[in-house]
Amino acid sequence: MNRQEHLLECLSEECNEVGQRVSKALRFGLCEKQRNQPFTNRDRIVGELKDLFAVATILMDEGVIEAFIPAPDEVGAKRAKIERYMEIARAEGALQESSRAATDLLEERRRQIMVEGWTPEHDDAHDNGEMADAAALYASMRVRHITGFATWPWDAKWWKPTNPRRDLVKAGALIVAEIERIDRAADKKVGGA
Repeated sequence: MNRQEHLLECLSEECNEVGQRVSKALRFGLCEKQRNQPFTNRDRIVGELKDLFAVATILMDEGVIEAFIPAPDEVGAKRAKIERYMEIARAEGALQESSRAATDLLEERRRQIMVEGWTPEHDDAHDNGEMADAAALYASMRVRHITGFATWPWDAKWWKPTNPRRDLVKAGALIVAEIERIDRAADKKVGGA
């Protein structure tokens, strides 16, 4: 293998690493941090893209590939092509788009599991409606200002209101957690476990 072939192999490797990190983000969410890893999948995708661009720059500097910066019309053409194929995917039922709110809610639920450690096993221990109560407090802005921690089901350190939209996302994710807990409990009763 000569230098040029080696650099091309590096480019191939970086392309694969971008693909692997995107795959992780699709499976575990953009906000997920792997154990002992300080960066989210979103951060790590950016890092892998930087590595890819660095290798491409080396190849350009050495004249292996033509120097390029995508022109606005090229980006526009690619965007139009992607949109065209997304429309085909929608028509075939292969693409069901969620609203930003629904996406944020599911990302928050993933974050609660992956970052906070609120796993299904942890949630199953809260079988007195605590998650529904917590969701109700996050969702009811006026009540929150009146009651404070009076009805908060957990230690005050877990009460983290931020802004109305973010609090509603947290509430929605807690509702999802409670519904999932109820479903698991019902499945155990049906299965005899």
